Amino acid sequence: MALLVVLGIGAVVLADGNPGGLLPGNDTPPAPTFAFKVSKPKVQTTAQINPEATVNEAKAKAAAKPAADQVATQLHDLYVEAFLDPANWMEPNYDSVNGFFAKSAQSSVTKQAKVLTAGEGVTELASIVPLKSTLKLDVLLDPLDKPVSVAGTVNFQAKGTGGGSVYIFKSKGQYVFRKVNGDWTIVSFSVHRADTEKAPASSAATPTAEAS
Repeated sequence: MALLVVLGIGAVVLADGNPGGLLPGNDTPPAPTFAFKVSKPKVQTTAQINPEATVNEAKAKAAAKPAADQVATQLHDLYVEAFLDPANWMEPNYDSVNGFFAKSAQSSVTKQAKVLTAGEGVTELASIVPLKSTLKLDVLLDPLDKPVSVAGTVNFQAKGTGGGSVYIFKSKGQYVFRKVNGDWTIVSFSVHRADTEKAPASSAATPTAEAS
């Protein structure tokens, strides 16, 4: 398989062993089990801008937890859809990824598809499985301890295999969530990709693709 190195940044300001396709019988394998290692959320409140304000940390953390849990689930599901679900990358078709983003951001999501997903050049792979990936969350509360935004900082890695090569997907970035129609939705993002591939010993590896 030709080398497909991706080096790029995508940004928009607020406003789970069969090479090359389906298994016999047209059955698509399920997405592999995946979960981010999630750090304890960092909680900030707008009351903290007043040096004389008293912040009840226990109350603030309790108020932030539901939002942090929901955003962690959203990011988990996003990376399954964008990188790990064979039903998507074997096609390839990543239309389901749009639903995680606010409408105002979806045009930029389409333009940055090579950065936000496994991409179109992975259909020759036999599998994509997750490696250790981490997630850090920052929850901003208003003075009444109501969550108003959540930032998720992601360090995601996965391993693709096929044709004797080992392809490592590396996605690092930040996603900012706000409530849109009652659901935590991505309203802005900044994502960097730096994928690498270890080609078969008999072939030389040279970059062939770049997204920015």
